[in-house]
Amino acid sequence: MIEIADITSIRGGVYSKTYRLKQGALALARRKGDQTGSLTRLDEWFERLLMSMHLEPRRKPADEMEIFLYHLFRLLSESDSLDEAIFEDYGRRVGDGLVASSLKFTSLSSGLRELAGYLAAEGFAQVTASMKKGEEPRLVCTRCFENKEYGSLVCSFTQGMLTGAIRARDGGTLRLERMRPEIETPGCVFALKRRSFKS
Repeated sequence: MIEIADITSIRGGVYSKTYRLKQGALALARRKGDQTGSLTRLDEWFERLLMSMHLEPRRKPADEMEIFLYHLFRLLSESDSLDEAIFEDYGRRVGDGLVASSLKFTSLSSGLRELAGYLAAEGFAQVTASMKKGEEPRLVCTRCFENKEYGSLVCSFTQGMLTGAIRARDGGTLRLERMRPEIETPGCVFALKRRSFKS
């Protein structure tokens, strides 16, 4: 955003530098300010969502989540910052703060089935879990929040939600990696991988 405009030397070999804003940087600075304001408002909406879902919900959880997603899209598009990472981050917070507390997760296979059942019952998404011998567990997610555009920002939100719920119940050792779906598989495919720590 800034560049050196002038360098002058002072006695003793010390240099003085003068900086100025790069051309077009003012618009970028305004956009960053808008994004910060949008994220602050989103945090407020998110706290309201958590409170309403923990207390006495007036609407179904999926409806509450769709209202939050509407505000997520609206506020981020106003600040020209529709970013996949922001959607995934809020999804992770939902998974950790709301979904995980509803699961027992005694083992990975029963936990994934339980997670899939919970998401379907609440109207969040249709998720199927497959655990084949010798392969990493996989989750196939379709129709998350009635969305049919696979790989969209709503899918990033759902990926975050799955990640948050699984990590909260598993102790944070698993991560979801988006896979390229096979032609006959409609939806988003995620492989569950154990984190490897370098020693």
